[in-house]
Amino acid sequence: MEHVETIRRENGQAHPLGPILRRRRFLDVRGARVTAGMVLVVCGAPLIVAGLLTPDPSGVGTHKQLGFPGCLTIVATGVPCPACGMTTAFAHTVRGQWFRGMHAQPLGFALAFSAMTGLLVSLETLVTGRGWSVNWYRVRPMVLVICVIGFALVSWGYKMAVSRSVG
Repeated sequence: MEHVETIRRENGQAHPLGPILRRRRFLDVRGARVTAGMVLVVCGAPLIVAGLLTPDPSGVGTHKQLGFPGCLTIVATGVPCPACGMTTAFAHTVRGQWFRGMHAQPLGFALAFSAMTGLLVSLETLVTGRGWSVNWYRVRPMVLVICVIGFALVSWGYKMAVSRSVG
């Protein structure tokens, strides 16, 4: 059976479990629109806040404009924490400065880009009553979690390497 599945995929036919993402009309359109409205707020709020901030040229410290203190990890150890540069990455990304956002903090850029995508998808659901859903038969949640944690660690390592080369 495995050989048959391989032949199907090589011939360009669809995966037997279906696509990873599916566009569909929800049975409970009102509930889908309420959920989409909540997603819109959750994704839109940090993007609006990031749009109001001026990205710090150093790549860290933009969050100080919100009244938060500087990173205590940098003060205590000279090494940035895993979240260093996230706010700066968001501020650059919402301005379309994607390379600067990636440079400030790759995970922050990915989160900001994901928030923008979530905003657009929720707007589509609000307007049309149709939306996208994940086919969880094709996605292994544990693999997804491991990939996200791995990307977070790589992003932190990148941030540490960049901060040492600058400082």
